[in-house]
Amino acid sequence: MPSPKLKQGEKSTETLFYEGLCLADPDQWDAVRLLADNLTAEGFHEEGLHWDRKLAAHFPFDPSVRYNLACSLSLTGFLPPSMEELKNAFRLGFGDWQWALKDPDLQALRSSTFWKENLAELRVE
Repeated sequence: MPSPKLKQGEKSTETLFYEGLCLADPDQWDAVRLLADNLTAEGFHEEGLHWDRKLAAHFPFDPSVRYNLACSLSLTGFLPPSMEELKNAFRLGFGDWQWALKDPDLQALRSSTFWKENLAELRVE
């Protein structure tokens, strides 16, 4: 979570630390995950999407990575690809349907026609 002392458009010290690590060595995957999460939480959605795409390319069968990519795509307005990544996440074993129904990062997707049109494919139990 972002520090309450941060001004809008300001990155936390932790985020800057992970950013430095990832820019120096983009194969530090634990740091990449943390960087992507922090950037998204702090409102840097485009940058978070960049790192989530790198994670998905490196870990194509990780359901949590696919779910996070769906969230980043939703936050940046790429709704059709967001829906496809969410379907991928569920196909690969992401099992928290209840969270997907309330996750604020997916609000744009849930408000779209893509959600209603694909709801049957998403509900994997």
